[in-house]
Amino acid sequence: MGYECRKINEDAWLIQGQGNESMYLIKGRDKALLIDAGMEKESLKEVTDSLTKKDVICVLTHGHFDHIGMCGEYDEVYLEEKDFDLYRQHSKGDMMPGMSFKCKDVNEVKPMKKEFDLGDHKIISIPLKGHTAGSVIFADMKDKCVYSGDAVGSGCGVLMTAGLGSLPLDQYRDGLHEAIRELEELGVDETWKFYGGHDGQEYMSRTGRYNPLTFKLVKDMEVLCEKMLDQTADITEKDIESPFGKAKEIFGTYGDAELQLLVQEVAL
Repeated sequence: MGYECRKINEDAWLIQGQGNESMYLIKGRDKALLIDAGMEKESLKEVTDSLTKKDVICVLTHGHFDHIGMCGEYDEVYLEEKDFDLYRQHSKGDMMPGMSFKCKDVNEVKPMKKEFDLGDHKIISIPLKGHTAGSVIFADMKDKCVYSGDAVGSGCGVLMTAGLGSLPLDQYRDGLHEAIRELEELGVDETWKFYGGHDGQEYMSRTGRYNPLTFKLVKDMEVLCEKMLDQTADITEKDIESPFGKAKEIFGTYGDAELQLLVQEVAL
């Protein structure tokens, strides 16, 4: 177990957990920002302390167990309020038997701020509801990077399942529409780098050997949602046994976007 670190630009690192969960540390002139907190047993703060001596603010893209596990090691933790109930459920640790999470009590978690000023980096939070009600993505205006957690997947599609707090597909489409509009207003275009919540999944696409997370993929996802809603999408359906019970999988694709919708879930 443990973490692997890789520098992705002059001021930021990818911190990868052994469970394929990805965290990102952005070092500013005055402070540092950690995006997500994984689900490993080992201390995450020891890793971030080795990378920067700045005070670290922890922000969570959403409330799922594999993104919040060690957030309790940090003094300041932020999460969109719409995911507080999900955080409360997943922070107990029973989603992953044998894991010993170190999460803050939900009452100590602060509501998400719109902007985080690190001195020479301005990080903007942008709601993107769908994967969960309170999913948020982050735009680093200096380095022209967007960190998306699981809001649009990590190159192999986004997972939508009510059993893990996902919203209906029409609400996800609306969330994508608003997020795309806000990103474009900030100047985000195809030259920006996008980083997802599970690095390496871009090599696990069902549509090709390599499907990186890009702004085009985000836009294609909005179109895919619309096509799935009006039943014009290219989809396959099958019954599966997921980690969360028996389900019918509806899998749709459009352009670079892939969406896995799990419905009719029944406990095993």
